[in-house]
Amino acid sequence: MTQMTWTTAAKLTGLFLIVSFCAGLVYARAAPQDEYPAPRFPSVALDAPTSVEDVMPYARQAASNRAAAFGGGLGLSTRGETIVLVVRDCNDPHIVEAMRRALVERGINPVVLLRGPTSAIVWDYETARSTYSEEACSRVSRIPGMTVTEAGFTEGAQPGQLPFPRLGRNWLRSERPDLFQAVYPDLPLEPEPEPSDEQPNLGFSGNRNDVIIQYLADHPEVDGVYSAGTWYQEAGNLGPFSEKWRGTTFWDRFTIMSNVPAYPADVWTLTEERNIEAVAFAERFRLTDPEGTDLTEEISPDLARRWAAGVYERGHNMLGPNMATGRFARTTVSYPAMSGEWIPRSPISAPTGVIAGTTNHVGYHPLMEMHYEDGYLTAVEGGGLYGELARTHLCCYPEINTAEYPYYDGRPGFFYLHEIALGTNPKWYRPPSPDMSITTVNERLKSGYLHIGLGASLEHEPGAARRSEEWQRFTAERNLPFYHGLHLHLYFPTYTIDIRNSNRSVDIIRNGRMTSLDDPEVRALASRYGDPDEILAEDWIAEIPGINAPGSFDEYARDPYPTHEEVNRKILDGSYEHFYPPPN
Repeated sequence: MTQMTWTTAAKLTGLFLIVSFCAGLVYARAAPQDEYPAPRFPSVALDAPTSVEDVMPYARQAASNRAAAFGGGLGLSTRGETIVLVVRDCNDPHIVEAMRRALVERGINPVVLLRGPTSAIVWDYETARSTYSEEACSRVSRIPGMTVTEAGFTEGAQPGQLPFPRLGRNWLRSERPDLFQAVYPDLPLEPEPEPSDEQPNLGFSGNRNDVIIQYLADHPEVDGVYSAGTWYQEAGNLGPFSEKWRGTTFWDRFTIMSNVPAYPADVWTLTEERNIEAVAFAERFRLTDPEGTDLTEEISPDLARRWAAGVYERGHNMLGPNMATGRFARTTVSYPAMSGEWIPRSPISAPTGVIAGTTNHVGYHPLMEMHYEDGYLTAVEGGGLYGELARTHLCCYPEINTAEYPYYDGRPGFFYLHEIALGTNPKWYRPPSPDMSITTVNERLKSGYLHIGLGASLEHEPGAARRSEEWQRFTAERNLPFYHGLHLHLYFPTYTIDIRNSNRSVDIIRNGRMTSLDDPEVRALASRYGDPDEILAEDWIAEIPGINAPGSFDEYARDPYPTHEEVNRKILDGSYEHFYPPPN
């Protein structure tokens, strides 16, 4: 990375100051601290493994668990089966080899593959050990002088995921050169020329499955596939072998060498069934959060029916109706297989209110409020550079508010509230890192935690569980986003559903805790595995001054990063006051 000149640094400093004053800072009225659970972080090993033996106790748990994040667990595979495990070069080789050996112990034949340029490559432990570097695989900040999570505003570089990112960068260069330099300080202001072979990027990293499809065609003995890629698209991306997809291989030391693999599958499933059972009877929902969120929507019987049909995804329960539609459903009964018919998107969900937060999928930013009317973004307040980028795209990106996306009732525009997703695993936590290089997207599976995504999106076309060709063509022709973005995270939400034709309401989340964790039947089931208080305890709870920790929320809201940096430092040096359970 080139060094930033002092003139560029001065310009960036000035821009930060201008944005702070001109964009406006917003402040929430946080509730008393005793209403929210106290901070905590799991007392687990945080060092990278130095051998396969370090990982084996955890790998055996993961290899036997029928549940896992974003797909089925390895425990779905049975003795005598041959299964393919598609991994990446940046998977820790000790962890991959431990997972492989744990499956062999169960009498399963695992074949570990890498996606090669022309064919699948059989992964080899010794080769992987000789080439793997955790440092080389760490994400590097493109903003000089800032860590990855400190530069959370970089998520706002695009309004959503664009088919031609180069054209999006060129537009920002022209429309707001100051913002362009803030987000891309190492790139020149001169427009990027058109490459001779430019193709639209309408997929996601890791999803190039032609070599895996060919391998499966050549090896009919394979019974199942676990792959590294975008979880909700991986099955469809296996083409004629989509029914063989069982889950993901998102394995790192935080998700494997922790309490996550030991969380019982049937307990996890039962809590999620309790989470979603009220959706079919919803007359309205209301979402609030102490950082300033207050959003509500009246739900028609038709929307409730469609929402209930598609609400389930493990670890990602879809409490925003739009994300539950425009897709083929999965259910707790046959997960992760697709079931039933395509769920129509129209008429779309149209909530009104405000979403407010200080965290997105990359990192942290000043408190930002996103205001919605009838489901569409109308204004953005605060947010520092992240807010200024959002406002710029909202007001001015070509056709962003006029183009009529397919399956959206003929309603114009991109900026519809799409995702309100509930994390459901109480053992999940935000991974710490010495250089704050692990993005905050990794925290989103924690139970009671909501992440919000903005922008028109469609998971499947009506005819099959794959991306819609009509959708891809529409977005590529206009270089409009083909997928949502501009996320906000909520740590302590309350999400309430009012039941139709009754005076009853149900809190799915209350002050950041998923209420199903306290359900008597859930506790009874958990007691089969030990103390239900421990099994259903949340291992990680974020520390937010003025909400669940001493300090001023207003000060935190101006610049959240120092708080999270200090917590991260204490966790890594062992001085954190809120380890759970407390160290001996």
